[in-house]
Amino acid sequence: MRETKTRKMALDTDVFLVGEQIRNDMKSAPNVIRDRRYHLRHFTSCFVGSECIDWLVQQGEAQSREVALAAMQLLVDHNIVHHVCDDHPFKDEYLFYRFRRDDNSFIDSKASKVLSRGLSLYRRLHGDLSVVIEHQEHGNTYEDSFYGDDLVTWLKENWNKKKSREDLEEECKELLEFGIIKHVTDDHHFKDGHLLYQFKPDFHRKRSLVGLLLTKSAQQNNVRPHADSNSSTTSSTPSLRKISVGSTCSSSSEASLSFMFQTTYSECLENDDSLPVVEGAAPKPVIIRKVTAVELEDPESPFVKKNISILADTVGFGFVVRGMSPTYVQTVDPTGPAASAGLKVRQYIYSVNGQVVLRKTHREVASIIKGCYDGLDLVVMMHFRDASIEKV
Repeated sequence: MRETKTRKMALDTDVFLVGEQIRNDMKSAPNVIRDRRYHLRHFTSCFVGSECIDWLVQQGEAQSREVALAAMQLLVDHNIVHHVCDDHPFKDEYLFYRFRRDDNSFIDSKASKVLSRGLSLYRRLHGDLSVVIEHQEHGNTYEDSFYGDDLVTWLKENWNKKKSREDLEEECKELLEFGIIKHVTDDHHFKDGHLLYQFKPDFHRKRSLVGLLLTKSAQQNNVRPHADSNSSTTSSTPSLRKISVGSTCSSSSEASLSFMFQTTYSECLENDDSLPVVEGAAPKPVIIRKVTAVELEDPESPFVKKNISILADTVGFGFVVRGMSPTYVQTVDPTGPAASAGLKVRQYIYSVNGQVVLRKTHREVASIIKGCYDGLDLVVMMHFRDASIEKV
């Protein structure tokens, strides 16, 4: 069990690093990631699915369009890339996608925060040869290694002077527990002492997106990919799922590109009996922990209310909701009216124009909002920590 967990953590680390690598490479390439317009709506820092596939094949990141498609879907599955409205899996089509780090919708879990901190620390430390150097110990040579007490001293002087050595030692323990650093012989946890450590991942190593896909497939070889009449699957392309959407649904999907407020892609499938419900088609929820309406209504709960007024533009309000009892904000167009008014992803909808909707489904909430053509007076609920961050 522990070995499986460690391998999964290592895989997630590699997915994160590959995502950052691909993101940086795409940003360096001309006209791949840029601002675009569609149906009078402006989308910042996005890329087209088919153009991304073109680029991956041209760069040698994938041997074929099918492999490139499956590899990008892996980044979608790990919430690194998403469709701008969260209406589609990754498709080799003229659809807009973003890296979640470019629109602030990336879910900073404990692991991702520690990994980001470790990556920043690695980059800064490798410019300081006074800490990370070659060391000799017990007849062995350890390149790019450092002593625990030297690292804590460096952190105290260069990272956060206000924290105590004990607090910095705890942060270093987190780095070890999440596989960012390790004792050179794996015999010790992190200590603020004369023990030798190294960074576990090679952050400078060029990682292969397709190699990661094959690793993922090998680890999940007991999971059979879904296939139906609308799927294109080849035996040489693991975990490949290509979803075709019929004409009945496409008009709704195109409208959602403009962030007009309408049903999500999964609802479109549910409302049209002529279309098959494709496994994995629904967008992944952004909620980290499920919260019930009862919990939100509890006077002792850590959730607080906030009033938000949104005036529609010529396209719509600029956000998408999901969930039921309660409904929450799944996506906010960063250039739309909702974002300007202060609406944020993961906020729960308490009331719409005075009508309490806490126990309604997102379909019912969407229907109410569609009837409010000019403006919305929302009461949303969020954790008090998020509310405190907004005030800073």
